[in-house]
Amino acid sequence: EVLGPDGARRVLTNIAEEGGAAWLSLAVDLGQHWSDTTRASPSSQLDDGVAELHVIKCAKSRQQLLKGFSFLATGAHTSMAHVHDVIETLPFVEATITFFNDGDAAAEGG
Repeated sequence: EVLGPDGARRVLTNIAEEGGAAWLSLAVDLGQHWSDTTRASPSSQLDDGVAELHVIKCAKSRQQLLKGFSFLATGAHTSMAHVHDVIETLPFVEATITFFNDGDAAAEGG
């Protein structure tokens, strides 16, 4: 669950039964750059109290996924057609992460 800067709460899931889609990765940003050449959050500002969660999704095609990654370096992914099928960026001020637990303590060694 994330709390956006506008006060709206959003629950994210990658569980299909809960309406989610498969993810490849999650990344949290506090600034514009992941490296000296990769600008994943071009609209981000330092010390504004807002972080950004990037949800890297399983795109509908490999070509679409590769295009999204190639655009990521310059920040051009933000204007890419169907960008939300590849990368979704969510600004937030608070986040709660809950890991799935099927309740099988024996499988967890407990």
